[in-house]
Amino acid sequence: MLDRPRFNATDAIWLIVIIATAFALRWVCLSQWQDGPLASASSATEAYYDEWARSIVKGEPYEVNAYTQPPLYAWWLSLVYRVTSPGGFGARFVQAFLGALACGAAYLLGRTAFDRLTGILAGLGAATYWVAVFRSVELTPTTPVVLLLTAAIWLALRGAMRGGVGSWLLAGLSLGLAALAQVGVLPFAIVMLVWAIAASGGAGRRSAAVVAMLIGLVVPIAGVAARNSRVSQDLVLISTRPALLLFAGNSLDASGVDAYVPGFRLDLRGAYQDALSRAEREVGQQLGPGGVAKYYRSQAQEEISAVPADILKLLLSKIAACFDRPEVSVERSLPLMAEMGVRMLKHLPLDHGFIVPFGLVGIALVLASGRGGGLFPLWAFPLIYGATIAVYYVDSSMRLPMAFPLIVLTAHAVLCLRDAYHEKRWPRLGGALAGIVVLAGLLNFGILGGGVAKAKEYFDSGAKAYQAGKYADSVVWLRRSAALAWNGVEAHQGLAAALAVLQDYRGAALECRVSLALNPGNTTALRLLASSLLKTAEEQLRADDAEGAFRSLVEAAVTLKRTMPQLEEKDRPYAVLADILARLRRVEEAEENFELALKQQPDAAEIHLRYAGLLALIGKWPEAAKHYGETVRLAPPESSVLQDVTTVLIQAGRHAEARQILRDQLSRKPGDKAAALVLSSLLAKSPMDEIRDGAEAVRLAESACTQPADRRPHVLATLAAAYAEVGRFDDAVTSMQEAIRQLSSKTASESDPRLQHYSAQLGLFKAGKPYRFALPTTQPATMPATAASTTAPVPK
Repeated sequence: MLDRPRFNATDAIWLIVIIATAFALRWVCLSQWQDGPLASASSATEAYYDEWARSIVKGEPYEVNAYTQPPLYAWWLSLVYRVTSPGGFGARFVQAFLGALACGAAYLLGRTAFDRLTGILAGLGAATYWVAVFRSVELTPTTPVVLLLTAAIWLALRGAMRGGVGSWLLAGLSLGLAALAQVGVLPFAIVMLVWAIAASGGAGRRSAAVVAMLIGLVVPIAGVAARNSRVSQDLVLISTRPALLLFAGNSLDASGVDAYVPGFRLDLRGAYQDALSRAEREVGQQLGPGGVAKYYRSQAQEEISAVPADILKLLLSKIAACFDRPEVSVERSLPLMAEMGVRMLKHLPLDHGFIVPFGLVGIALVLASGRGGGLFPLWAFPLIYGATIAVYYVDSSMRLPMAFPLIVLTAHAVLCLRDAYHEKRWPRLGGALAGIVVLAGLLNFGILGGGVAKAKEYFDSGAKAYQAGKYADSVVWLRRSAALAWNGVEAHQGLAAALAVLQDYRGAALECRVSLALNPGNTTALRLLASSLLKTAEEQLRADDAEGAFRSLVEAAVTLKRTMPQLEEKDRPYAVLADILARLRRVEEAEENFELALKQQPDAAEIHLRYAGLLALIGKWPEAAKHYGETVRLAPPESSVLQDVTTVLIQAGRHAEARQILRDQLSRKPGDKAAALVLSSLLAKSPMDEIRDGAEAVRLAESACTQPADRRPHVLATLAAAYAEVGRFDDAVTSMQEAIRQLSSKTASESDPRLQHYSAQLGLFKAGKPYRFALPTTQPATMPATAASTTAPVPK
């Protein structure tokens, strides 16, 4: 059993310094991320776990069958959401802190395996490894897995060196929890149990150590397995994900760098449903989670057996990808992230191309020193874990857990080279340097690479899928193309177009930004970005995210203004810009652009409608009525819009025109209760004698409240006005009192303008007087629905 100096005050100081440094860097990254376009774009993994965690917080079921994804991170995220705002800055703050703790674990690992200086270099290296820094602000399981695995390796070494059963128990628990976040940890966990038998000393101590580690590993996994068995009547250890990944990563369509399957939806939940449907269709019967997993394992085995040479070639490329320099990722790369606003990443020194050659040489030095057995978890983990994920697929998030042990081994290799130089051990120094140079040459060249030709092949497949209307498949192929050639402008632009068709507007906006970062003059990307941002703002408003909607609208306005000078007059999107400016309450600019848009397209009913909504909102009733009238003339709109039209016409004093539009609507749709109510109100309340018709007003109002559920406050108030017009004041008072009673029970504010308005009418009815509209008016009594939807309020 090896022995090391015990942890002391100096170690505590260094641990704090490293964690603080790591957190400071992650804070800067988070701040730049928060202010950039990436803040509005979530990966499929982020979206899935965010939705799952929100469901847990609300107490709603999400995964009612056996888990399709490892559950630990959703549980953890739901706990974070209970004390922070879901999906917001606070959750990412906590994630960044976990990333900083992982750097502290790297210090402890280096300190325990070698010495304090190795620990310091390892901790600072982990703190400045740009992939770890960036991943620390994403709400995905990657960062917690890195922390748990680094801690597990440190605890196992500590248990072997100190002989404490507690360290073995905690090491097993860390591995078990890591497996509940990423199933690919399990093979290494099993190997660790075997190593624990040999590394834990005498027979009695060995038994206690192995039992402690086994308990720590098995207890969390057993709980999940029991739950899966109970709800599905199937044996699913943690989740059904491994079987699906085995198929996705080893099918004839596999890229090796993602888990997308052409024909399946792109979100994780939808992809599983598609996988389930396919399996049940092929088998011809309903399947449980265990049956689905069995089906896809058998499918993967069939594909491997059918083309073993091709699958072997793919496997070798995936193994190479584990150690290759480029950040193999469908969504992220260092140049791209720097271009997208996280500028500090460009100034961080470490990447995979540096730590892998030094780390592999560090493994060789450990084995040559005769300490390979005692330090087995440290050097074996990158190899075993790398081989495990290569069986499935490889990207930067999958391979990140390998990085921290490799950083520790890199620190060891650097210090060994320094010692060899000072001691003039030239053969050792020369051999190590030669190995580093050769490995660095191979890895920095990019073994996976073959890149350009493969990226072109994927792009062509994506373009064909898009032309055939298979937009989800197009996204799969274009993402693969962008993964291998991140600076492929056409791939990102095509990906944006496909995502927009699939209504993933945030994803489309992100890809447009990428395309514009690579080619700032790309007018197609500019226009698509503006429209995607507009749709994103609508989604944010529906989710009550006014601040986010405001940012999206401002960026959309700026984007469109960038576009204008590069386009001919006939091609300039004045209508879209006008709509955005209206939403931002920049009224004069909006009016100017609506006028320009109507010069281009004078017969565009939609532009007249939106312009009228803006004019109604600011009280320009005659102008609003004019454009609403054009809307009706050019393309008779839906009933809800007709209500807005007639409301504005009434406010503008054009009562005869409003009456005719409403009567035409009722002749087309006799059962349109909304139109009947507006017409009843007009016929009862108009100050123009030639317009009023009390008998018809009563008939229309009574026809709109034939069912008990129809007798709502605004309906009863309209009925009361109609009764008053024909002199039935007792009935008018009764109806208005019921309207006031209902409204009072629904609002806690006595100053509610509707209550005040109804009370004023009630006073007239009690005095034997009917109610009349006051004309003209300069401000809307109620905002038309179209105006509200067109110019939804956002913060200044």
